[in-house]
Amino acid sequence: MLSHPALVRRAFFSPRVSEPFVENFLAHSAPYEAYLWPMSMLRPFARAADILRQIVSPAKGHQQQGNNKKLLVLAGEVDAIVRTTVCRKLATTYEVASVQELGHDTAHTGVQYIVVAGLGHHLQNDLGWEDGAQQLLEWYQQL
Repeated sequence: MLSHPALVRRAFFSPRVSEPFVENFLAHSAPYEAYLWPMSMLRPFARAADILRQIVSPAKGHQQQGNNKKLLVLAGEVDAIVRTTVCRKLATTYEVASVQELGHDTAHTGVQYIVVAGLGHHLQNDLGWEDGAQQLLEWYQQL
């Protein structure tokens, strides 16, 4: 549990978020953060190619129709927990799996990576969340 609104702001939000904003957010949040989820991140629980096989078509040896991006990695530019470099690496992991294991060409991996300017870890609750929502909507509409 983060013990003070200033710590919550630094961890989850952009610097432009005020302490009263964070206090209001905390009033509607669970009092304790789940402590087991970080341990679940210590080892892989899924393979990128297995996930892509479920959402990106067609099978190896064929080219994907159009340029639809079926998997989105959405990052907050000022995320202090999951940095954009980590999100870019995640997107690259899926792109490589798409090419190497599913046989897609590099222009049709089915993966899109977007960084939302100015937002922190809590993309959906930060000031300017509408920008992230708009980018998510645009991605969804291209499916």
